[in-house]
Amino acid sequence: MAASQSDPIVGRAMARLFNLLSLPSELDADPRFALRAAEIMGDPEHYPTPERPGPTRETLLDALAAV
Repeated sequence: MAASQSDPIVGRAMARLFNLLSLPSELDADPRFALRAAEIMGDPEHYPTPERPGPTRETLLDALAAV
């Protein structure tokens, strides 16, 4: 999932899947996607989970408790 934010092949495939334009079996049958997914899964440290913008959960809970 993290790679879908920076890899165009995976990103397009995930967008098609999320928007119900492709079935998972269709993604598996796509040789470009299958090759790219195998490369990414072979080196997961190269695609770390990106930091989320905004405050952390703890910061929000502290702010709510202060109100």
